[in-house]
Amino acid sequence: MSPCDACSKPGKCCRSFVLNFPSQPTMTPLEALSIMAAHWLPFMPLMRYQNGVFRFWCPLLGTDGRCTDYESRPDTCRVFRPASDPLCVMWEALPQIDVGIPKEAAA
Repeated sequence: MSPCDACSKPGKCCRSFVLNFPSQPTMTPLEALSIMAAHWLPFMPLMRYQNGVFRFWCPLLGTDGRCTDYESRPDTCRVFRPASDPLCVMWEALPQIDVGIPKEAAA
């Protein structure tokens, strides 16, 4: 079972997120939208911080918070793993992963 199936706020991760792409403080929302279109990404600029970083949202979210085009979703969405990032509401809810370091070595 995916953590998405138990998510208390489906779609929150896709309603407001930052993408790592080159931007300038003077870049306009239309320019950011053009970059998204050039990479076949459906994301829409939501806001721009003073340093030029954009916050995006995905217009493919349904009213239930699920992707309406899941089978054709972008690679960016395909590689995102639920609970792998603070963007996911399940981030803090899941136990820490045991990486196999003996407790003696960590002390």
